Amino acid sequence: MEPSCYERIAALRSIGDHCVYADEFWLLLQKKNAPICYVWFEPTPWMDITQGLLKTIYVNKMVKAGYIVKILIADWFAQRNHRICSNKYVIRKIGCYNIEMWKAAGMDLDRVELVWFSDVLERHASDYWPLALDVSRKCTLKRMARVGSKRGRISLLDIVTDPYNMREPKWNIFMHDKECALNGKISRAVCPPKVAVCNPCLEYIKYVMFPWFGKFEVAQKEQSGVNKSFECMEDLIVDYESGDLDPLNVKLAFEKGICKILEHVGTCLNSNAEAQALIIDLMGHIRRIESVDIHEFHW
Repeated sequence: MEPSCYERIAALRSIGDHCVYADEFWLLLQKKNAPICYVWFEPTPWMDITQGLLKTIYVNKMVKAGYIVKILIADWFAQRNHRICSNKYVIRKIGCYNIEMWKAAGMDLDRVELVWFSDVLERHASDYWPLALDVSRKCTLKRMARVGSKRGRISLLDIVTDPYNMREPKWNIFMHDKECALNGKISRAVCPPKVAVCNPCLEYIKYVMFPWFGKFEVAQKEQSGVNKSFECMEDLIVDYESGDLDPLNVKLAFEKGICKILEHVGTCLNSNAEAQALIIDLMGHIRRIESVDIHEFHW
């Protein structure tokens, strides 16, 4: 049975907080059974869990709701990041590594089309460049920077961060992080008592833990280790804001859940010969990238 218009709208509403053209979107869903959803992604050797886990959760939701999902891999734009490199071959390899990470995380890639931006640009260069120049004439650098600054992601340091600062190893959680690294990051994480609004740890729990596990369990020390299980984020917030939940216990439960997920991802990667070959191939290139610890890529 195909999802109804209401179900398809609800699926996207659970992913995005804001719909610009709601009326037009409703009309589109009534006319098209399977609208196309484009997902933007820039290849990165420092794949954080918002790009790995959260994107997997969102893409699977869209696919399940009946949308045609196309991930636009912006390999051409990745060249502007001096921390990676300008070598198209290396960037393509990094993008393939990211795809293997999505597979390990459980993204339903059989129902997703992967589109490499450089391939599209080569085929439509005569149309793209005149349009790009037209946009550059009509938009100031200040305006474009303001728009770009809104492309935030969840960080343990802050809810919304700059796309480059969010790769700061000290704060962000990466798909290749081991338990020892997670322990240090989560122990330093911002998690103010009785405050649920703009609480980074609770944001991670809402957008990653609940969709992944369907629940969230917190072991409370004062109750001799008895777990308190929450079926929805609303109940968790009520207990947290009342002070019934200790931030330390919440962070420990969050760390336990993330470790379990990333351990599963690592196991899947280790059993994938293609993924291992990519990682080994990338090691030589990553060594040339400034400020990157190559041991981060060992699983």
